[in-house]
Amino acid sequence: MKGYTNKTQIAAYLGITISASDDQIEDWIEQTERIIDNYTNRNFIADTEASTRKYDGDGSHELLIDDCVELTKIEMGDPIMAKDELDSDDYHTYPLNDTPKNRVYYDGIFIDNHENIDVTAKWGYSVACPADITLAATIITGLVVEVSEDTGSETDSESIGSYSISYRKTKDSESKFRQAISILNSYRKISI
Repeated sequence: MKGYTNKTQIAAYLGITISASDDQIEDWIEQTERIIDNYTNRNFIADTEASTRKYDGDGSHELLIDDCVELTKIEMGDPIMAKDELDSDDYHTYPLNDTPKNRVYYDGIFIDNHENIDVTAKWGYSVACPADITLAATIITGLVVEVSEDTGSETDSESIGSYSISYRKTKDSESKFRQAISILNSYRKISI
């Protein structure tokens, strides 16, 4: 579990005492986190340890990278041989004054080749989960909890990308679901 929401937040949001086991709630939260990450193409809580990802150079000064909160090293060279580390004074991460960083400008050029650039960073959108993503995770998981707590109500099913969620069919629950999707849409990263 990443920590986008928790049982206490869900119970407070719903205004109920949740009877489902802690293991079941954790499973639902984990599934919700996976749905959110896959739908938005983002990871909202960055890694605490830096790791390396490979990129292709294209002969330009600019390199598009995955979201990160801290870039620690860039190496470039032959994909099979040892790479040379770039001097951190020779490149800049963007956007300036904001996270996540997702673009690097290099004073030289990123040599055109496959897998010839290694970027070491703490990958993810932010250090702490954005408050509105926590709300979306709480809403989505809360809708699942409501179904489990009240088996006598009619349910409805909605799709989020390739995932499906069932919840109690009421105007209020449909409105909550639409609110959560609206939040997620504002963070959605479209990959080309």
